[in-house]
Amino acid sequence: MQYKVGQVIYLLDSTRNAVLPARVFEQVTKKTIEGEEEFFYVEVPGASDLLNLSDFEGSIFDNPEDVKNHLFETLKVNIDSLVNKAATEAVDKWGAEQKPKRKRRGRPKKVEAEEPQATSATLIDLGDGRVGRLQS
Repeated sequence: MQYKVGQVIYLLDSTRNAVLPARVFEQVTKKTIEGEEEFFYVEVPGASDLLNLSDFEGSIFDNPEDVKNHLFETLKVNIDSLVNKAATEAVDKWGAEQKPKRKRRGRPKKVEAEEPQATSATLIDLGDGRVGRLQS
């Protein structure tokens, strides 16, 4: 990656869990028989020596917004992974998730009356003018 001397960059140091601002202090081009190499040295607040970027093992960003987006995406992936692992473990342990039945609020549904079915009935004279129906 190319940097300009005086440019401010941001170093994401995962070993210290920190974002460090750094300013490109020096650009060194080394020419040998085998080819050309370019090194960038940066100054970091609180450090007495310059840091060679090729020795830095973290991520390097041009602006703070890119660092923030990278951290949010990494965090989102980690959260998704944790939740998915827990959900899988729950299914393995207790089976598929069962949704609780929701209680209905308000008036109960009207139950429609069943239509009377046609049945055969026999009328029986009980005497004294009374008649009974015998269903079969």
